[in-house]
Amino acid sequence: MELCVVLFLGAINRASRWDLAVYFVDLFSMPTINKSKRKSFNYYCRALLILFYCYSCNTIHTHKVIDSICNEATNSKLWVVYNSVPTILVRGGKLDSIKNDYHLIVEAMNHNSEHLKVIIQKKINDTLFVKIDSSIYLTQRMGTTGAADYEAIVVFSLTENKNVTCVYLDFEEGDHGGQPGYFTRNDFKDNFLIKDCGE
Repeated sequence: MELCVVLFLGAINRASRWDLAVYFVDLFSMPTINKSKRKSFNYYCRALLILFYCYSCNTIHTHKVIDSICNEATNSKLWVVYNSVPTILVRGGKLDSIKNDYHLIVEAMNHNSEHLKVIIQKKINDTLFVKIDSSIYLTQRMGTTGAADYEAIVVFSLTENKNVTCVYLDFEEGDHGGQPGYFTRNDFKDNFLIKDCGE
């Protein structure tokens, strides 16, 4: 019971985590085992607690970054990419106002991009076919990461429409990123931390 209380108090107060770790190690330093084994046990316990401390600090940092990003994304009508570690794809707060009309989503994309323009070609069943005009900028100047980010924004934003689950991106393939083809949201889930701040 005493251990549970100490762990709870330590979790509340981040500043005292090291004190908690030392107390935890001392609590389990049993006087019945010889000195060298007790010393090894102390080192293992401290190493484990340091790993736990580092993990929890990283988790707290990630949550603070996501909160900050969610505040920034509240005024966007599109999904937004934030290049951090990990790369975060965040749903824009004003996307609900246009998600039922993919023409408005394309208009918002074209408004946000000076160099790239999305043109709707056709819709067949649940697939929307779009052409990316001036694709040389996408495939030659944005780099691999920039092209992947842009493709993710296009696909996630357009699939907000309940009648679109797949997007065909039509553009001329280049040397430095971006590939034409059929894309769904699942194609990006391994590369981005996906966050809908409204949830």
